[in-house]
Amino acid sequence: MKRFLRCAALFCFCIFLSCQNTDFSPRAIDGEIDLSSWNLSETNMILLDGEWLFYPEEWVDDRHPASGKPHLVVSRGTWNDQVLFPSSDREGLGWGTYVLKLKLPQRFAFRDYRLNSGLYGVAAKLIVNGEEIGEVGRVSSAFAGRTEWMSFGETIFPLNEIGKNAVLYVQVSNSMHIRGGMWKAPALGERSYMISSSRTDMIRESFAMGGLFLLGLYQLFLYFFRRKNPSSLLFSAFCFVMSLRLTVTGSYVFAIIGNLQDGELPFRLDYLTNYSGAAIAMYYVRSLYPQAVPILWVHCFSSLYILASCFAVFGSLYWLSFTLHPMLVFTFIPLSLSFYILAKIWMADRQGRLILISGMIILMVSIVVDICSTFFSTSWKDSLSFGLLAFVLSQSVYLSRIHSAIVNLAEKELLAAQYQLVQSEKMSSLGIIVAGVAHEINSPMAVIRLAEQNVLYSLKQMLSDLPSFGSILQGKKLSLFEKLLRFADEPKRNLPGIGERTVRKEIEKYLNEIGCPNPSSKAELLVDLGFVSISEDYKEYLTDPECDSVWIKTSEWIGFLRKMEGIHQASDRVTKIIQSLKTFTHLDPKAEKRLSHIQEGIETVLIIFSHPLKFGIEVQKNFDEIPAFLCYPDELIQVWTNLIHNSIQAMETGKGILRISIRQEVSNDISYAVVSVQDTGKGIPEKDKKKVFEPFFSTKPAGEGTGLGLHITKQIVEKHDGRIELNSDSSGTKFSVSLPIFLP
Repeated sequence: MKRFLRCAALFCFCIFLSCQNTDFSPRAIDGEIDLSSWNLSETNMILLDGEWLFYPEEWVDDRHPASGKPHLVVSRGTWNDQVLFPSSDREGLGWGTYVLKLKLPQRFAFRDYRLNSGLYGVAAKLIVNGEEIGEVGRVSSAFAGRTEWMSFGETIFPLNEIGKNAVLYVQVSNSMHIRGGMWKAPALGERSYMISSSRTDMIRESFAMGGLFLLGLYQLFLYFFRRKNPSSLLFSAFCFVMSLRLTVTGSYVFAIIGNLQDGELPFRLDYLTNYSGAAIAMYYVRSLYPQAVPILWVHCFSSLYILASCFAVFGSLYWLSFTLHPMLVFTFIPLSLSFYILAKIWMADRQGRLILISGMIILMVSIVVDICSTFFSTSWKDSLSFGLLAFVLSQSVYLSRIHSAIVNLAEKELLAAQYQLVQSEKMSSLGIIVAGVAHEINSPMAVIRLAEQNVLYSLKQMLSDLPSFGSILQGKKLSLFEKLLRFADEPKRNLPGIGERTVRKEIEKYLNEIGCPNPSSKAELLVDLGFVSISEDYKEYLTDPECDSVWIKTSEWIGFLRKMEGIHQASDRVTKIIQSLKTFTHLDPKAEKRLSHIQEGIETVLIIFSHPLKFGIEVQKNFDEIPAFLCYPDELIQVWTNLIHNSIQAMETGKGILRISIRQEVSNDISYAVVSVQDTGKGIPEKDKKKVFEPFFSTKPAGEGTGLGLHITKQIVEKHDGRIELNSDSSGTKFSVSLPIFLP
């Protein structure tokens, strides 16, 4: 709040400064200005301000001397309360001649200097020493028919050789509005400075006008693309109106654009843009924080501006000019209301409040300065254009931040919606295969339960036999026990049923040859222990009857270990299925690209679909070695899920071949990982090929598909800057996904 109070104090200080006249040039006294001792080369330009002689209803020059007494008037002011016109019955209407004597320096190069008319809102003719140097507007003493044209811009005139002493005559007429007189005093300046100054003014006015128009156009586009913030529309309208106002009130731009510098239209546009801009500004400020004041207040205050705007278009120009000063005074009411809203915004700690309020205060200061310039005839003529430009720049930054916040929120909502779509599609796929997944988990769990009972029985039996068995483990028997334990740690090759019988017969034949007692039962024991062939190291143990007990007891121990391995393998199988489910269902909407092997995601999906695949569908994998690259692995799992699931469903009989390949290709110097998923189904009809990637399109019966699978797949692939291709005929369908290999 203290910062806001400081801003208010600065605001009041600027108002005070705007009411001060800071011009320290020589001033005219009693119709004469002494420039003989003034260094014109250092000043560049001198404002011919002060007390001028005025001859009402007389055209005075060297050839036409004055017939009446002059009035001593102050330049940069209107005729109101200064001059009476016998032939005019309306305030402000009249005509006459301003006269000022100039005492110039001894060495005054006339060709190097120019005279700036400085006249605005009236018609005038400038004469120096009886020679006309130029005319602005069209002066006339005939009020009937309103033949006069007004000047609406400054004009620079060259000077001829006029001598040390010169008399400047300014013949002025006004038959249209209340503000007759010389609003601004002419100025005498160095030629190059005058030209440079006019060009600078033109650039400044063009920049301010163009900046307002472009910023208004930018905010208008933002509003039409995202119609959530009415502030953008109001701000755009304000920028367009103020751009037109600067065009009208500018000294040069309006004349160049339409050659309408002199006439009634600029005068009406000046009033219209002034009043309508104030009304729009009130609605705009209120839209920034609608809770601050009721909308009825804004309607009440702006209605007066709207009525004045209508009068500016359709009303009499003379009576329109009467509205200026009352409306300028009335402007302090909406300014106070705007200041109150700014205080509310500051206390509410709104986002971007500093830049918002700074621009507002700059505009309010420039408005007050402009009002004071009108009432007190000060020379701060550029304050409003700079204030408007600073205001619209700050407001554009503020509104752009608001729009950025809206866009970011919309993007988050879009990502959340996409995340929900992907998750729903995953759950849809998971719902179809959940029975198979349950079976895949129940099978190893049954193995674990059965092995658990055998393990408990075997463990109790081994513990009871341990003392007696330990007592015989000496010498040759101990050596055999250690050999068999080492043999149990070696990897074993699982034999099919036919192979196992063949191995048993060969071992039994060998035992007969070496004279082993009970060769049939011992051959079965050796096969259970995992022997495929018998080395000569075991010959002495096989023929010795005393070692039979070691063979039998050791087979119980090794059997116990095999049962534990079975439990481990079954639990590992369950763990893999659960981990695959976890990976399958996981999706982080805020995840960033990370290094990942795409084959891992494909293997995860194959585990999930292992149940429907093992009943007649042969999976043929051809995976080239592809390095890990940057991608969104969670989302790619959804791609492989959709493609593999569609391929399984395409093979309606439950039998066929599913071919999955991964290879690396190079195109346009970019490496791609190409994943192909091909089935042997009946293919996709030609008429449906162009529709398969469209949302909610499905060839499946009602209730069996959402129609979003391939659409989501294409979106995810395109998110990776990849592409997906479809090839299908009566022999099957093949989808090929190409993903660019980007490494960190």
